[in-house]
Amino acid sequence: MNCTIELKNLTKKYGAVTVLDNLNIKLKKEKILVVGNNGSGKTTFIKCILNFLKYHGSIKIVGDISYAPDKLYLPDVKVKDFFKNLNIKVNNIFDLDLESRIKKLSKGNKQKINLLQCLNRETDIYILDEPLDGLDKYSKQSFLNELKMMDKLIIVVSQRKEEYDFFEKVITFK
Repeated sequence: MNCTIELKNLTKKYGAVTVLDNLNIKLKKEKILVVGNNGSGKTTFIKCILNFLKYHGSIKIVGDISYAPDKLYLPDVKVKDFFKNLNIKVNNIFDLDLESRIKKLSKGNKQKINLLQCLNRETDIYILDEPLDGLDKYSKQSFLNELKMMDKLIIVVSQRKEEYDFFEKVITFK
């Protein structure tokens, strides 16, 4: 499928502060890194695409989206039950203990659940907000290797450009 996201004259203001100003971008099936300092509009950009925020302009999306937010609120259940409830068959690239209760997991292991719930959906577009936060070196490498193999439209928001040197496009917010 030819998945695309096309933004025309995208503008987002918070009161008198303009965060996104007449953005015109067409994103196609490629790996895109969105970088910038804190408060530069990276997450606002993503939340507009996901229609979580009101904005001016237009966004046209061709394809389905799977999303891993910067923080996912998780229920107090076993890991395997969480995925079963979402009807997701898990490719456990992190060797996560599926019998563990989510409430007792570390920040890094909760982040692994967040990434798995996003990556294990059959969809056209993947959007991940700060996906490496809390991951150890081995888990970061497993995740990045998984992304390298995917032939989809992938948008990653991060402040760390160097770890995504295999991405085809970089969008910088200032």
